[in-house]
Amino acid sequence: MRPEIQLILACYGPYERQLTRKPVKINRQQLRFKNSLVHCTDTDKGLTSCQTFAMLNVSNANNMCQDSSGAAMQKEPATTMEILNDLRRVFQAINEYSKTAERSTGLTGHQLWALKLLAQTTPMRVSDLARAMFLRPPTVVGILDRLEAKGLITRTIARHDRRVVEIQLTQQAREIVAQAPEVAQDMVLKGLADLTDEQFTCVQEGMRLMTRMLGAEHHTPQPLHS
Repeated sequence: MRPEIQLILACYGPYERQLTRKPVKINRQQLRFKNSLVHCTDTDKGLTSCQTFAMLNVSNANNMCQDSSGAAMQKEPATTMEILNDLRRVFQAINEYSKTAERSTGLTGHQLWALKLLAQTTPMRVSDLARAMFLRPPTVVGILDRLEAKGLITRTIARHDRRVVEIQLTQQAREIVAQAPEVAQDMVLKGLADLTDEQFTCVQEGMRLMTRMLGAEHHTPQPLHS
């Protein structure tokens, strides 16, 4: 699980980043730093290669938050205001996308997102849909219950394995998806996939710090509207 950017997807539930990342390119200075960590791994630190690589990424992110002279950024009031305004914009955008989805389709953002994913791959198992939505299966079952009550999906026993339940869209659901607006969840995931490794690390570290500021590290993220 990645709690680091839970704040951006707080209303979308927990998720694992399954997007393929590009190979990391490092310069000679970073390579020297990495080699020094590898040396520690072989001696007294007992670090795994994954921990070593994580330390390298964290170091890079910290360096990116400093100016060219190596001094820490000054916490100017204007900069603090910019951070708060960006946070407000994130929540405002999420709220607006959700309202747009409800006005045009009568569905919540999560319900519409589920239909869009099912339209791409159907039939689909609950576990596969939960994985695609970065949500826990019980949460997805609740979303599917409401969609089924609206006559938008059907759940049937798979022919090849009677233990498996497959989900399919009804014709009404396909018509809704064809006219539906974009959902914020997709936009965020696509945006994260397009980031460079350095940008992704900055988002990861920034959201981890924000989560800690709010004392929310141990909260189980839940959709606001499902």
